[in-house]
Amino acid sequence: MKRFYTLSLSALFLFRFSAHAQLFIDNGTNGTLYIRNASGGTVGNYNNTNSSVALFVDGDVTIKGTYDNQAAETQFTGNIKLDSTIAGHLFVTTGDEVFLSSSAPYASNAAQRINGDFRGNNDFYNLIIQKSATQLVELASNVEVSSKILFNNSGHIRTDDAGFTNNDGSTYSYEIYLKNGISSSLSGNSTGNGATEKYIEGKLRRKATTTGAFYFPIGVAPSALDGMEAFELNFTSNPDMDFVAYIRPGSITPFTRNILCDVGKDPGPGQQNYSGCVGMPDGIFDWYNLESSMDLSHEWIVRPSGDTSGYAYGITLHPGSVLDVNNASNYYTIPAGCGTPYQGKRVRVIAKDGVIGGNLQPAPSAGGNWVPFMHLTSYIWCQFDDTDLDLILNSQTSFSTFRIHGTQFNTQTALPVELVGLKAEPINNTFIKVSWSTASELNNKEFEVYRSTDGINFIQIGKVNGSGTSSTPHNYLLNDYNVQPDIEYYYKLKQIDFDNMYKYTYIVNTHLQSNTTFSISDIYPNPSDGESFVNIYTPASTALNYSSYNVIGQQMFIYQTNLQKGYNQISLTNTSMAKGTYVIQFECNGIIESKKLVKK
Repeated sequence: MKRFYTLSLSALFLFRFSAHAQLFIDNGTNGTLYIRNASGGTVGNYNNTNSSVALFVDGDVTIKGTYDNQAAETQFTGNIKLDSTIAGHLFVTTGDEVFLSSSAPYASNAAQRINGDFRGNNDFYNLIIQKSATQLVELASNVEVSSKILFNNSGHIRTDDAGFTNNDGSTYSYEIYLKNGISSSLSGNSTGNGATEKYIEGKLRRKATTTGAFYFPIGVAPSALDGMEAFELNFTSNPDMDFVAYIRPGSITPFTRNILCDVGKDPGPGQQNYSGCVGMPDGIFDWYNLESSMDLSHEWIVRPSGDTSGYAYGITLHPGSVLDVNNASNYYTIPAGCGTPYQGKRVRVIAKDGVIGGNLQPAPSAGGNWVPFMHLTSYIWCQFDDTDLDLILNSQTSFSTFRIHGTQFNTQTALPVELVGLKAEPINNTFIKVSWSTASELNNKEFEVYRSTDGINFIQIGKVNGSGTSSTPHNYLLNDYNVQPDIEYYYKLKQIDFDNMYKYTYIVNTHLQSNTTFSISDIYPNPSDGESFVNIYTPASTALNYSSYNVIGQQMFIYQTNLQKGYNQISLTNTSMAKGTYVIQFECNGIIESKKLVKK
C-alpha cells in the first residue's frame, strides 16, 4: 500500500503516528514524501504541537521511494532505514533530521539506528541529536552529513550497531563524515575532558577548508576509559582536506627516551638531579628520561584522505582523567629551584609517530632540533606541561599518531649532562677505540684517558683537548694500540676544567679476541711528524721485510726484523723523511700488505 503526503507552503499539517506504527515510503507512481516548511524550521522540543516541526514520527521510518525534506524539520524517535535493495530509492534533504527520545514504547529504544546508504546525494543535511542522557544514535553503515552535526540536550553517536568495551576506536566498523569544511559545522558537543554525553563514540571524519580550530569530540564507550577523549586541530593554513580520527591502544613507543633540555644550574661538581637546581638555565644541557610506565595507554590516530604532509597546524589533546590517570599527581614537577621558565612545569610531552615534538625534530642535515651522538641518540625538547589535562603540540606539518609520555621520578633526571656517551670497542681485533661525546661543555680544558687491567689500578694513556665552553655536541676518540688479546681492559676519563677542577667518568671495558692468523694493524699515529708504529700478530716466530715507497714508486728504504710469536710492535721512524705521502709494504711468509703513511 502506498502513502503520499504533501505539505504546502500555505498550510502545515503535523503527522503523528501511533506508538506501534511505522512510516513506509514506497517506490512507485506516488512513492514520494514531501516535507515543506516556509519558516525553515528550528529544533523544537519533542511534541506534536510545536509549529516549527513539520513532521513528527513516533516510530521507525523505512524509505523505499523518495524522501524529500525541503528546508523543514522532521523528528524521529525510532530507526531510519534507506532500503538500497529497491531501485529508485532517494533521500533528499535541505532541512533538519532530529533524533530524539520518546514516550513508551520507544522510550526503551535507547539506541536509534541509521541503516542504509546515506552518502553522496543521499546524505543528511543537518543531523541533530536530541536524546536523553546515556541514549545514543548508532550507525549500521557509513553516514555522511553535508551541513551540520548538532548535539542538543544530551545523547551521543556511536559509529557501529554494536557496543565495544575494548577501548579501541579502530574496531568500530563505520564512520560519520561531516563534509562542511568550516569549524562551526560541528556544534553543541561536549568540550570538557572525559565527557560521557554529546560526543562521537568511534570514528569521526570531518572536512577542513579554512584556518582555525576544528574540534574532534571522539572517544570510546562510556563504560571504557572516560567516554570522550577529544582533540583539536588548529590550522594556520588552509588544509582543504578531510581527516578521519579515533583512539586506539598505544602501540608506538618513543624513538628515544633520552631527552635534553637546559633546565637549570647544577649546584656543584658532579651530577645532580633536578631537585638540586640552584638557578636558571646555565648553557649546559640537562637530561630527563621518559619512563615506559608513564606512556599513555592509548594514542590518537589522525589520518588525512590525501597527502599526509604539507600542512601547518597545532594539536591539543584533551584526555580524560581515566585515560591519563597519571595526570593528577604522578608526573614529575620541576622544582622551584630551577627558576624560570621551567619551574613548576610537569615533565609531560607529546610524541608524533614516536618522535618527541614531531615535525619540530627534523634530521641534523636539515638543521634539526635533535642530536645523534656517537653512542646516544637524544632529542632536545623543552616544551613542558603546566595544565591539568590538556597538552598542546604546535608547528606540525604532517599527520598520523599522537601519544603522551612523561617522567615520574626525580632519579630519571640529571644536571648537567656534559658527557652523554663513553664506549670502548675493538677495531678489526687489532686495537681498541675509546670514544665519547658531550652534549655541552663549560670551561672544559681537556680529557685524560686512563686504562686498567683490573678495573682498580689505572694509568694515563693519553690526553685529548676539550672544547672550552660550548652548547653544541662534540665527539672525541683515542685509539689504544698497546693491547693484547684475551686481556680485559678498563677505561675511564678524567675531565679537567681550566681552573683545574676535575671529575672522573664511569668505567667501560672490552677485550680483543684470540688471534690465529697473521695480521697487521693500521699505522699510528698517522699523519705523523716523528715516530709511528704498527702492530703485527703472527702465530709463530718468523722474519719480516718492510720497505717504503714515495708517490712515484721509488723505494726509500728497506728493513728486515724478526717477529716473535704473538703480538709485535714495529717502530717506523720517519724523522729523516720529507713531508709527503708514502706506502709502507710489509712481506712475511709470502703475505704482502701495504699501508699508507703521511709525514707532516
